[in-house]
Amino acid sequence: MYYGIIGGTGFEAPFSSAEEKIMETPYGETKLLFPEGKPYVFVSRHGTDHTIPPHQVPYRANIWTLRELGVTEVYGISAVGSLKKEYGPDTVLLCDDFLDFTKSRPTTFYDGDHEPAKHIAMDAPYDATLNRDFEAAFGEPLPRGVYVSTEGPRFESRAEIKFYASIGGDVVGMTNVPEVVLARELGLHYANICHVVNYCTGVSEEMVISKSEGVRARILKAIDQVLSSERSPRKPRIDLL
Repeated sequence: MYYGIIGGTGFEAPFSSAEEKIMETPYGETKLLFPEGKPYVFVSRHGTDHTIPPHQVPYRANIWTLRELGVTEVYGISAVGSLKKEYGPDTVLLCDDFLDFTKSRPTTFYDGDHEPAKHIAMDAPYDATLNRDFEAAFGEPLPRGVYVSTEGPRFESRAEIKFYASIGGDVVGMTNVPEVVLARELGLHYANICHVVNYCTGVSEEMVISKSEGVRARILKAIDQVLSSERSPRKPRIDLL
């Protein structure tokens, strides 16, 4: 059994020497990286050469592939902008909810074409156990927050950022929806770790952009510690209505 890691910008490099495989799915291809001697597989959202923009990531293919491999637990990692001054660059935040402002991407397997229409409960999209295990391995208390998912690839306007903050958002990114939704539809236990790389437009006068390899390395080290430990297999969690 494999665990899964789905990473974005800056998280592919440590896996450059891993074995690559391509898997075909009803939703397109997924490129997988299998690090030697590890119990997990890595999926790069934007491709290892970073040519896939956020709105064209093969989200359904990626999640479908992980399920086909027998994966039941997945860590996503996202580079995000902060909506709050207290979450400055290099803050690590764990998602506990999301707001979806994507527009054109497929967001479900149950579209009536591949699968009959069904409804998935979304009261707890992120797995509390994976969050707690990561926090313990990271070695310090971590904030929980609401991920605002936008369409991209453009950045958000000042008015949009002000609005997202006013309705309860904490960080902004372009990839966690539909990833988290699709993972939940297929019963995967999923958590998303956010690495704040900058303040969003208008949040702060400071134009600070994180280039910290150290924080990225700590995130991957903590995930590796969790997934490489002795763990009892978890059955898929299905909340179809």
